[in-house]
Amino acid sequence: MPRHVSTYVIRSFSFFFTFICCFQSMDAYFDDQSWRPCCNDCDCFPFWEKAEYLYWQIESMPEPAPLITTGTNPVLGGDGTIVLLGGRDFKMEPRQGGRFAAGCWFDDCYIYSAEASYMFLGRDSKTQKIKSKGFIGSPLLAFPYINAENSQESIANISLPGVFSGTAILKATNYMQGAELNGMMRLDYCEEIDLEVLAGFRYWNFYEAMSFETNSPFITPPIDVFKTKDKFNAHNSFYGAQLGMTAQYQRNCLLLKVKGKLALGAMCEDIDIHGKLFTNDFNGFGSVQSFPAGYLGMPTNNGPHSCTRFAVIPEINIDLGYQVTCLIKVQIGYTFLYVSNVLRAGNQIDRTINTTQAPAISGIASTAVVGVKRPKPLLKASDLWAQGLNIGLIFEF
Repeated sequence: MPRHVSTYVIRSFSFFFTFICCFQSMDAYFDDQSWRPCCNDCDCFPFWEKAEYLYWQIESMPEPAPLITTGTNPVLGGDGTIVLLGGRDFKMEPRQGGRFAAGCWFDDCYIYSAEASYMFLGRDSKTQKIKSKGFIGSPLLAFPYINAENSQESIANISLPGVFSGTAILKATNYMQGAELNGMMRLDYCEEIDLEVLAGFRYWNFYEAMSFETNSPFITPPIDVFKTKDKFNAHNSFYGAQLGMTAQYQRNCLLLKVKGKLALGAMCEDIDIHGKLFTNDFNGFGSVQSFPAGYLGMPTNNGPHSCTRFAVIPEINIDLGYQVTCLIKVQIGYTFLYVSNVLRAGNQIDRTINTTQAPAISGIASTAVVGVKRPKPLLKASDLWAQGLNIGLIFEF
């Protein structure tokens, strides 16, 4: 487990243990108070609704390939070459979200029930930018790639001191949502311990996009246009069956609930790649022309590509609650979610390029492929985790 993940987990559990100790003290204090709500004597209610505030962290986007380098000869792996953009994980910030559920009991003995739920984590975006003014003495910026013709490391200049300036922008964004429909059966119930098993259907969706833009105009007249934009949009939709178990311990008004779930099913994956060059360098600085090839997306990998893989989604929830009245409970908890075989946008860059289809690199106004068809769509999958705190309110009626 990565160090920053383990640190987050340790801090979370430390908070929970502190929370338990405080509530144990409260429970001892209130134990003989006649005015306290008689939690264990409450009648069961056939319906419930739950709303939770989420504050979660999603695993960083896996490192995209090195995109911008600098140095006297900024070929990747060369002496003194420095990677300025790409080549490292793209860390997102924790984000807010919500989880909502509604359920009901089906029998008078309160053994069989069902619950439907929906959750989401809001969209988060992050941008990194590198710029060189192009004047003498300013840094040279380069795009590193592997030449498909000879399998050697090569570069294309994004800025060239004394000739043209250069700007490169890398942006990533993602969001998550999901829904469940589960049937539950109570196995055992006593005054303090409640055990349930669940089975149902789970849907999970994750979207991630990465864009890479460059701008390399001349620094002296004629002022031209030379811009590229490459975008990778990854969509993941999981459909599967789910099994799980819930154990709840209640002592007076205090509750400790642990729920484990495992979903198995199909992950439907789509990657949409778009590369563009906008320039007037090939027509005597006239009107701007558009070519379907940037630095990453070209005719050989542009467009939609899809596949379906088997995937698993285990999840664990730990909640600490307090029954305020017979109708209302409040809770705070922790959730850890793991998903296998997910398309992440940063994993989809093929660094091997046939430059015959890349006017931004070759300097020739042609996108016709001559020779090997690279770059290609990779459809490379990896695992993903998300975890965080939940604060909820449950209303029974």
